[in-house]
Amino acid sequence: MLDEYEVVLTGTREVEGVKCLLTNCIVFTPITHTLEYIDALIFTSVYAIKSLIESASCNPHLARWIEIPSFVISEASAKALYECGALVEYVGKKTQGKAFAAEICPLLKERNPLYLRAKEIVSGLDSILQSEGIKLEEVIAYENIPLDLHISLKPPPHSVIIFTAPSSYHSFIKNFGWDSQYRAIAIGESTFAHFDTDIKAYISPSTSISGCIAFAKELALKSNL
Repeated sequence: MLDEYEVVLTGTREVEGVKCLLTNCIVFTPITHTLEYIDALIFTSVYAIKSLIESASCNPHLARWIEIPSFVISEASAKALYECGALVEYVGKKTQGKAFAAEICPLLKERNPLYLRAKEIVSGLDSILQSEGIKLEEVIAYENIPLDLHISLKPPPHSVIIFTAPSSYHSFIKNFGWDSQYRAIAIGESTFAHFDTDIKAYISPSTSISGCIAFAKELALKSNL
């Protein structure tokens, strides 16, 4: 049957054109930093940008954030900043944390950057920058919380499941375990590295959500033939 293999996108948000399973939720953390002496902002997530915008609406000390040059890991983050008139100094060439850290290290020498991050991070970007002598400050801008899901939401055995972050994979496993007939797709190397070694998994050739979905649908179609 052509529809035997179903594509399922996991994570924190709904996306049109694909079945979505919300495995995690994002909770913004109030940002109380004054931005004193800060001359660069680092973002590895659009959620951190949204959290800053929300905090700035009620914290006057944050008003000048929009004038501080930003270093972002992806075009999606850059787009979010451009839309609110913020300054973007650098957009990562690779959407992988360690690679992004290596790219921006030379650019942040003699700077005082602030990294707006999740409560838990897996890339080690902060440690990499600090090891290079960069005077990095950090604030927790949001928390990624796994959801408790009813077993009725578990995808059927023949499913191609997309994971856009390690957190969505760990939440999925905690809720449902793993069926040997599943196929897993990671949006990048960092997420792929968190997969258990005994599952059938692939790394998407595209690091965009739309590209990852297209790859998953292509894989599902081939599996159905």
